[in-house]
Amino acid sequence: MRRTFLFCVLIIFMCSRNIYSEDKTVLKGFKVTRFPFYIYTDLRNRMNRGILTGWMGDFPNLLIDMGWKDNPVTGKTCIRLTYAPGKPQSVNWAGLALQQNPENYWGSLRGGYDLTRAKRLFFYARGEKGGERVEFKMGRMKKQYEKSSSGTTGVISLTRDWKLYELDLSKLKLEEMAGGFCIILSREAGVDPRSIYLDEIYFSNEVTPMALRVDKPGIQLGKK
Repeated sequence: MRRTFLFCVLIIFMCSRNIYSEDKTVLKGFKVTRFPFYIYTDLRNRMNRGILTGWMGDFPNLLIDMGWKDNPVTGKTCIRLTYAPGKPQSVNWAGLALQQNPENYWGSLRGGYDLTRAKRLFFYARGEKGGERVEFKMGRMKKQYEKSSSGTTGVISLTRDWKLYELDLSKLKLEEMAGGFCIILSREAGVDPRSIYLDEIYFSNEVTPMALRVDKPGIQLGKK
């Protein structure tokens, strides 16, 4: 009986070690070999990898529509993000991150995608009125892990027309990327509610963007 008990304890211990080992494997970066790697291309598209979980700052002042149908770059939908500065929670800015595996990631776990083969992050953006100031970021949320780093466009002013933006990833560590794409809007005195639009957000293993045919006669968005 004692031998049977000890044998059962040993089996449970070995199984628990295997489960832990598998969990560690799962938490490593998933190597991406096929590009483009989309954060967003169209509502409910199976290629989307951005998870809408990263609310930051005065987030109650943000409204988001992931399926805005008016004037997308391509396809049927784009993203509309509206910032209506009200009573601030604490920081006078609001942000939203389209995160990757694991969702709702703030640096407490290892994970994400191994995007070491990616050379650029491309995306299209525009403002409703033009002049909207916004910062776009990607990458590490916090500094726990040295296998991922972050990049930013800095604060830029949008135009009323769609414009292609890009981030050079050549000097970044991309082994465990969980912060796929982030938008930061600051509160400014006297500014009316503002809306910005985003579409075709993707990582590429090329230094030039894909040619995208817009669903409007006579308009072609292609390589630079």
